[in-house]
Amino acid sequence: MVQRIQTIYLLIAFLIIESLFFLPLGEIIVETINYKLNYKGFIEITDGTEKLVQSTFTILIFLPIIGILNLITIFLFKNRTIQYRITLYNALLMIGLSITIAFILYRAFPEPNAIILPKISIILPIIAAILNILAFKQIRKDETLVKSVDRLR
Repeated sequence: MVQRIQTIYLLIAFLIIESLFFLPLGEIIVETINYKLNYKGFIEITDGTEKLVQSTFTILIFLPIIGILNLITIFLFKNRTIQYRITLYNALLMIGLSITIAFILYRAFPEPNAIILPKISIILPIIAAILNILAFKQIRKDETLVKSVDRLR
């Protein structure tokens, strides 16, 4: 299980996605008020106090689902066909998560004087999706190898 490269790819993708629970996704500055976007939603930061202003359920729903699917995929190493299907669907979910984060960040405050500062963590789901696609290719390669060996028997 761990000796296969796709397991390493999936494990790194899982860790990247789960790190989004701890990293800020973006920041918006409107006049003198700072808003920080994390997995819960927009948090207003004034005078050192933090207050949840607007929750974002889509990010809160996406992250655990993607993380659980990654873990399930790691442990489906005996059933490669299901493993590579779930891996591909999970990569699509990660790309959707990244688009959702960008959409929420840029549509949250339509004021013209709002300064939007996306953080580097916005591209982490895309990196995880690339890792899932690499895992998908390796799983498919394993599956074709097994089928070719079965033909020889």
